[in-house]
Amino acid sequence: ILIAKNILNLFFKINATHFIFLSSGKVYGDMKSKKININSPKIPRNKLGKSKLEIENLIQKRFKEEKNKKFSIFRIFQVYGKNQKKMVIPEILKQISDIKKDGKNELRLGDLSVKRDFIYIDDAVKIIGDSILDKENMKNQIKNIASGYSLSPKYIAKKLLEKNNLKSKIISVHSK
Repeated sequence: ILIAKNILNLFFKINATHFIFLSSGKVYGDMKSKKININSPKIPRNKLGKSKLEIENLIQKRFKEEKNKKFSIFRIFQVYGKNQKKMVIPEILKQISDIKKDGKNELRLGDLSVKRDFIYIDDAVKIIGDSILDKENMKNQIKNIASGYSLSPKYIAKKLLEKNNLKSKIISVHSK
C-alpha cells in the first residue's frame, strides 16, 4: 500500500495523464454461488484482496477532482499461459504428460469442486491493451478481466483427458 501511495505521488509529480493499476478478482472475496460483475459486493477475505481493494479506493479518491488525468483499474482473475509452472492447468497438463509416459491411471488434484474463472494470458493482455489504447473513449474505468466462464479443476481435467484420448481416474487429494 505504501508503494502504491509513492507511485501515485510520483504520477502526479511528473504530470502523467493515465494511471494503470492491475488489481485482482480477490477483491470480491469468496462468492461461490454467484456470478461476479463490476457491481458485486467487495468483501475480500485475504491479504491480497484487502490490499488491492484499499489501493483501488486510494486511486479513486485521488482522481476524484482531476479532470485531465484518468485511471484504469483492471481486476484480473485466474490467468494461465504456456510457460506457467504452478497452478491447476499446468499441473493437469504435466500429469497428463506423465500418464502418457508412465501409463499411470490416476490424475491427482486438490479440491475438484471449487470453480474459478480462467483466462489465457494473451486474451488478458489484449483486453487491457485495447482498453488503454482507445484514447478517444478514455475515461476512468474499472474492468474485470476474466473469461466469464466458471470451471472446476475436475471439468478441466476431464476435458483435457478426453482431448488426449485418455481414460484416467481424477482423484481429489487434500494435500494439494
